[in-house]
Amino acid sequence: MAKLSGRLQQMRAMREAAEVKRTVGETAEVEGKVLHTQEVPLPWPGWSAVAPYVWKRSLTLPCPLETQHTEGLLLEDSSLLPNLVFYDFETTGLSGGAGTIIFLAGFGSIKGEQLCVEQILLVDYPGEPAFIRALLPYLSSEKLFVSYNGKGFDRHMLLNRLRIHGYHTADMPHQLDLLYPTRKIWGKSLKRCNLGRIEELVLNIHREDDIEGAYIPECYQEFLRSQDDGCMRSVVAHHVQDIASLAQLLFHIEKTSVNPESLDDEQARLGLGLMMLPINEARAISLLEAELSAGNEAAGRILVQYYKRRRQLTKLRDVLARMRALRAGYFQLIETAKILEHIDKQPKLALSLIQPLLQQRALLSEVHFNELQHRLRRLERKTSVL
Repeated sequence: MAKLSGRLQQMRAMREAAEVKRTVGETAEVEGKVLHTQEVPLPWPGWSAVAPYVWKRSLTLPCPLETQHTEGLLLEDSSLLPNLVFYDFETTGLSGGAGTIIFLAGFGSIKGEQLCVEQILLVDYPGEPAFIRALLPYLSSEKLFVSYNGKGFDRHMLLNRLRIHGYHTADMPHQLDLLYPTRKIWGKSLKRCNLGRIEELVLNIHREDDIEGAYIPECYQEFLRSQDDGCMRSVVAHHVQDIASLAQLLFHIEKTSVNPESLDDEQARLGLGLMMLPINEARAISLLEAELSAGNEAAGRILVQYYKRRRQLTKLRDVLARMRALRAGYFQLIETAKILEHIDKQPKLALSLIQPLLQQRALLSEVHFNELQHRLRRLERKTSVL
């Protein structure tokens, strides 16, 4: 640890030396350091310089109309609204290594009927220590931080940069990452669930003249080289929309949990039911039962496992009967045979039920065929001694 600490101190010393050793020009003393004013870009209109190379701006957007929907799926109730912080970071890469830094951070909060967003922008590398300090007031153990893949990437990136700069206790521990519920609901339907795709196909948000996320690190590097701000202005606009979309997506998910019929895709309704099961069982079971009644066999599979775990045999038998009425498939026949064999003690009926499956040999996987053979042999032994 001592060697690692020494190397980190050397790196910090080298970085500080690089901050001072710049092109000769007019100088000004800021925060006790000599900096060259010719090299510190002036803020854009609407932005203010909070430190050399660090800009900030605040703006307000209309709050999503669906904020009244807080029904206990992802949010317990509306009392949590003041504690929500919608956040997003733009970084110089996606590797997450020590050489990757955050250059744009945004935090949004709901105030009345507005979404208030604050952005902090690093306009050159020497300002990173001040940039990290500027983020500290936004971090809290009392807030709930809402993101899209922030739990898996953004938070770890922030903690990495905080530790490098000596802030070992600062954190944003309570995370609500919307990537995971979004995948559960729309993953099978959309295959890819990046935020842009969700905006277009779920939220009906269509961006115009937007920059693709993959080009943002390159855009930032070009801005540092040339100070041409055209591309970077697109980046900060893209960033604001990301935060606004987070708020809209959160309340849209809450709304669909109350009105699942608003989802026109049965795969999405099924995903919603699965996600709700550990959170609100009654609402989830009602949704899955409705899906089975509408002919969604996959909903029946979930209900079978649910009722089996709870030993609710009457409901289990009912679900299996409805599934067999839809189709005499392998799953429903085998599950019914298990009940006949182990609960009802009627191996002959179980055997007669699954024997026709042998005629579907071409449709069975190797695993299912082997399981069927094993079950048939056991049932034949049982019936031979009766």
